[in-house]
This record gives sequence, structure tokens and C-alpha cells, in this order.
Amino acid sequence: MSGPASEWWGRRPPLLRVGVVVGCALVALGVIGLVAEARTPANRPAVNAARARAFRNGAFDACEGFVRHDLEVPATALFRGNVQVVKGASSGEWVVRGSVDAENGFGVGIHEQYTCTMLTTDTGGWASERVTFTP
Repeated sequence: MSGPASEWWGRRPPLLRVGVVVGCALVALGVIGLVAEARTPANRPAVNAARARAFRNGAFDACEGFVRHDLEVPATALFRGNVQVVKGASSGEWVVRGSVDAENGFGVGIHEQYTCTMLTTDTGGWASERVTFTP
């Protein structure tokens, strides 16, 4: 190596050069250790739980759309916080239960419980098998 960089490096005390090389090696080992730790089986349950939460949230979001579609005045829908999303009886089936406040066609407020039976599609989306309402 020749030029200004090699002259700069050559003017540094030998102990500093060794320290820089050792420091870079320690940083590289630290990065490798962090990557290896993130890939250990002990951390997989957290990743799987996050994926399951996202999947359940997707089921809820899709169900909300299907519920809105079945309401007379969907713009007035207010979904309440207590929602259950559980795995259904068959493969790819999820059941979403919750409550919604909305107005009917006469402008009267209604409160209904809903149940959506959702199916996963081959494209990763959701299909509604059944949406039911109870007062």
C-alpha cells in the first residue's frame, strides 16, 4: 500500500495500530454474536407469537370489513374493544367475535354482537364463510 493513507498509517505508533485492528475485530465479533443470538431457537417463540398476533389482527380487520358490508349504514359503525379471535374447528378457519354500535336505516342506534367465521385463502387473504348478528 502506498500513498497518503499508508504514510498516515505508518506515522502512528505501533501500539495504536494494534489497538485499531483489535478494536475492529471485537466489533465484528460482537455483530456476529448479535446475529447468532437473534437466530437461536429460544427467540423463535417471540417471533412466532408476533406472527400469530399479526395473523389474528388480519382476521379481525377482514371481519370488520365484512361486518360493515352487512350493516345498513356502515359509516356509523363503531367497533368495541372486547374482541375474540380464535382458531376454528377446521384447518384455515378463524372465528372472530365482538360487538358493534351502528345506526339502522331509520337513524336509530343499535348495538349488536357479531360472529365472523373466516377462512384463509390461497393468496394469503381472507374469505368470509359466515357473518351472524345477535342483538
